[in-house]
Amino acid sequence: GLFDDDDFYRWRFTFQGPYDSPYISGIFLLELTFPKDYPNNAPQIHFLTPIYHLNVSSYKDSLGFICPSFIKNWNPSITPENILNKLFALFYKVNPDSAFDKEMANEYLNNRPLYESKIQYFTKKYASLGKYEIYKDWNFSCNESDLRTYSDYRNNSEIYNKYDGNEQSFNVVF
Repeated sequence: GLFDDDDFYRWRFTFQGPYDSPYISGIFLLELTFPKDYPNNAPQIHFLTPIYHLNVSSYKDSLGFICPSFIKNWNPSITPENILNKLFALFYKVNPDSAFDKEMANEYLNNRPLYESKIQYFTKKYASLGKYEIYKDWNFSCNESDLRTYSDYRNNSEIYNKYDGNEQSFNVVF
């Protein structure tokens, strides 16, 4: 829907974390703001619900914004439906080369179960059903005990293997 009934340029919408991803059970609120000269220029998109994703900024000055490569090669034929489909794909795909947080990218590349355990933990912490708060600060600090309480990281490698076909085993390092 619209944030304000008089402003057709600002849309809000929610995505439910896919059942076959580490974002399962999460409800994520996003904002899509169209420029006055749309479709000649791309809209701005950002998450209002904290999401642990290496291509989404958790820095105060760009909180919730998706990496610039998300809408590279913009052209006026891209529809809002195309944008939403591409956004949904973020739940399955990441681009370590366009990471906002290099530590998170390192986790993703070198310790996928830890990365996906943190996704599960922070999804439950910030995006559980019924939590429609807009956070001004995203705190992604946790400890081993937090992750053990909220995550089954043995299952993470099964999720990873399902999509990448990679049969390698993982060691969780905290």
